Amino acid sequence: MVKAQTSGTSGTSGTSGISGTSLFSESDYIKGESTIRNKIKDELNKVQIIVAKYIFTTILGAMVVIVWNIRTELSQVQGRISSPDKYLEVLDSRLNKLEKENNELQTHNYQLEIDKMKLELELKNKK
Repeated sequence: MVKAQTSGTSGTSGTSGISGTSLFSESDYIKGESTIRNKIKDELNKVQIIVAKYIFTTILGAMVVIVWNIRTELSQVQGRISSPDKYLEVLDSRLNKLEKENNELQTHNYQLEIDKMKLELELKNKK
């Protein structure tokens, strides 16, 4: 009688029947795992689509800037070629303006040199 009580109250014999059973079946676990994997794949696909949109937009924006710069340079070259007289007139007027400024600066420089020489002479005379 004592033996029967010990074997009946033992943790191994009483729990072995319970531990073999679980709340969910193996097919439920597989179904849940596949559901979670599918949800993760869907979320990753959404993120990849968003990243692809940003990359595409960035590349497209860069291409627009490059094309804009090329068109601007091309129009400048076409303007020079289509109306060379006008382009040469503009260059000539800029050159004339620079020459005039240069002459004014040289005149001012000469005047400063003359003033310097006068001051040196006055300084020598005072000594």
